[in-house]
Amino acid sequence: MTATMLPLPAFAAEMGLPQHRSKLVFSTYSGYAITLAFGALAALGHLTGVVPITSGAIALIGLKLVTNTLAWLALRNDRFVLELCGLNVVGDIVAMTGAIYHTGAATSPLLPIYGIELTVVALVSNVGVTVATSVITFLAYASMLALVRFGVLDKPPSILDLTGGVTDAYVIVELAFVAFVLGLPTAFAAAILKQLREKESALLARTEQLVEAQRQRTQFMANVTHELRTPIHGICGLADLVESGVYGPVTDKQKDAVRDVKSGALGLLRLIDDLLTLAREDAGKLEYRATDFDLEEVLASVMSTVGSLRGTRPLDVRLEPHDALPAMRTDRGKLVQILVNLLANAVKFTPDGGHITLRARALPGGPVRVEIEVEDDGIGIPLDQQRAVFEAFRQVDGSPERRYGGTGLGLALVQRLTSLLGGSVALRSEPGKGSTFTITLPALGPPARVTGRHPAVAA
Repeated sequence: MTATMLPLPAFAAEMGLPQHRSKLVFSTYSGYAITLAFGALAALGHLTGVVPITSGAIALIGLKLVTNTLAWLALRNDRFVLELCGLNVVGDIVAMTGAIYHTGAATSPLLPIYGIELTVVALVSNVGVTVATSVITFLAYASMLALVRFGVLDKPPSILDLTGGVTDAYVIVELAFVAFVLGLPTAFAAAILKQLREKESALLARTEQLVEAQRQRTQFMANVTHELRTPIHGICGLADLVESGVYGPVTDKQKDAVRDVKSGALGLLRLIDDLLTLAREDAGKLEYRATDFDLEEVLASVMSTVGSLRGTRPLDVRLEPHDALPAMRTDRGKLVQILVNLLANAVKFTPDGGHITLRARALPGGPVRVEIEVEDDGIGIPLDQQRAVFEAFRQVDGSPERRYGGTGLGLALVQRLTSLLGGSVALRSEPGKGSTFTITLPALGPPARVTGRHPAVAA
């Protein structure tokens, strides 16, 4: 940002930012163009005998040239830019007010030139500068009228008084002035609109490129993750064969090693499934396949995966006893994926010796709904970061030196899959005291697709 000698309001200081430099330079060149046009109009008025050129008119043109040149030099040397550009705007207002005074004050036909000034300022600055310029312009005009009204300044004759009425010369000068007043703002606006359209076209082209790149990335991810599943299934199958003794006797130590291999392979398979699900969801190809199943059987099946999730870590993972649960008709595979991800998240962030509880219950009243909770006494999540954990690839500790591993996909998929099933996910957590994730699902599937992606968060 350009340094200044004087403290400036924020809207004025903003003009010192590098992205505004080209606009300020443009304003000085447009200032020379406007001064030249006014000089030509003054010469035309003098030659036609409508408005004689006086020393005051020459002084006003000279004032504008001086302030404009000072602003141009400031921009070129990068010194006192905002001060001298501001002085240039004030010089514009003084010169225009003087021209209005010399051509009849309140009866002057030059009053619309204020509109040119405000148009240029609006195009090259911001709202604050434009409003400030408008206020200063009004005060300058009002002050000039007051000075004339109270006799401080002589009341100038109107142009019609000088010409003796609407003469041919008057019409010629007036038409030239109207063409100037209409043409200059139109030219400036057209130039700005052209730039905006060019930028809009560039943004649209870039957006199309990004959309295509995202589509290709999603397709690539889906293809790669699909191809990785086959060899990993082979690893798991081979580990089962080795553990069963097909290739010969296996010691207890070797069995533990084989179980570790299988546990790692299953963890990698879950990650691949998560990536594949995310890729399908991003591509709009995630399918909902409803089947009838027993929720108690699903809970038991999910609990059977706990061994591969926790490995040899001493964690107490239990399924809490529950009353009878309703029959379910929804996407069983996705419900399993939701629960496994919640349990995996709890295992990851619960220290050794901690407790993890899976519980389920039917909710009373209305359409049949079930509530499933995964509660842990792990590290917990700060309130200001609880929404972020449901965003893909986001983690509370995302630094390379983070203590806990993972990709940041699990909870994002929990939220998206729960939404696909017509349910909702809520989080209650407190740092140092653990977390409770609660999903609420309609037992008979979603009545309509739910697309919201903002889980409820409670302190």
